[in-house]
Amino acid sequence: MTKAAYYDEVSRKLNTRDGERFIYRLAKSRQRKAEEIEKFHGINDERGQLLMDRKQVTKRWRDYFEQISTAEFDHPPIPSAHPVYGPIQKIRAEANEG
Repeated sequence: MTKAAYYDEVSRKLNTRDGERFIYRLAKSRQRKAEEIEKFHGINDERGQLLMDRKQVTKRWRDYFEQISTAEFDHPPIPSAHPVYGPIQKIRAEANEG
């Protein structure tokens, strides 16, 4: 259904005897959709307790990102290779095939 056809249908329904009920139903539906957008999901704190307060959730996220951005994580050592002296040879497509 195109947007114009949808609005024609809504307009037709509003001009009927049940138009007042329809407009309240439409407003309620749009309000529910807006509430779904505003909802947020809580996160767990350090002890695993669910946080639902917006300020506590924001603080937890800030602390978490600060922790992962400043902490050193163990990683495997980077393998070292012998240095290449002189000019580096170009890689040919034939050398990569096969």
